[in-house]
Amino acid sequence: MGEPNQPNSPTTATSAPRWWRQGQVIAWAVVSAAFVVFLLVGSLPARIWRLGSLHVDSKSIAGTWAAEMRNLPDQFPGWLMQSLFDGSIIVFVVGVVIGFRFLLTPDQHESW
Repeated sequence: MGEPNQPNSPTTATSAPRWWRQGQVIAWAVVSAAFVVFLLVGSLPARIWRLGSLHVDSKSIAGTWAAEMRNLPDQFPGWLMQSLFDGSIIVFVVGVVIGFRFLLTPDQHESW
């Protein structure tokens, strides 16, 4: 390793300007908030076959998750299935938000 005063030393490597890092954090916050709002109030088209014909309905994401939560198998212990479903949704949302952060931080060596 080089001495701390040498130009190739990792301790003297130049990093992004402060305004750039702040802009990344702001962009991450805006994109993450937009994603969470979309999950809460957004809807997507759903193609459903009814009586031999295709119908296209608009289904809300939160409403679909709530309906699926109500239709979970009621087996012993019922709380376990509910907890797994809730946990999977939380892991999905948190994973996407963390993924947005990595997407908006192109420097591999920059920490949060």
